[in-house]
Amino acid sequence: KSDSYFSPRMGAVITPFKSTKMRLSYGNGFRAPTEYELYNEWYYYSTLYKGNPELTSEKSMMFELGLAQEFKELVFFDFSFFTGNITDMIGRRLFDSTEVAQYSEEYGTSFSKIKENTNVASTDVNGFEVGVGIRPLEWLRLDVGYTCNNMEVKENSADTASVGKQFTG
Repeated sequence: KSDSYFSPRMGAVITPFKSTKMRLSYGNGFRAPTEYELYNEWYYYSTLYKGNPELTSEKSMMFELGLAQEFKELVFFDFSFFTGNITDMIGRRLFDSTEVAQYSEEYGTSFSKIKENTNVASTDVNGFEVGVGIRPLEWLRLDVGYTCNNMEVKENSADTASVGKQFTG
């Protein structure tokens, strides 16, 4: 199976002052399903986990706005805000009891649950990143950063109860 996607990205950096940079970027991307997600089948106790060769790639669109500031080449500050969405997210669909019974009859198994990989969800993504750094020596810079990532499920055909809730990954 093969997929092909055009993933354009563009960005701009504006330097209004020598020590200040503002950036703006937009991009599209995709994540193809792994071989594991497509074809692997395994079980754990009485639950069967199935791959799905019909999976399609996840697609994303993101926008980012950022500001970087340095002070006397010794202290650095960076902040960015991002927003976007991801569609066709790969997740697991739980078979209902009728589907489990049909599968068990067809394949001669006795699983109590079956979970299959499928394209299930669309999410909105919002968040920010903040970082600070110091340069105690000319050849050494130390940085620390924090990212807050908020992903809210907007659509999920496999689990409608998850709509409006946070996506945990």
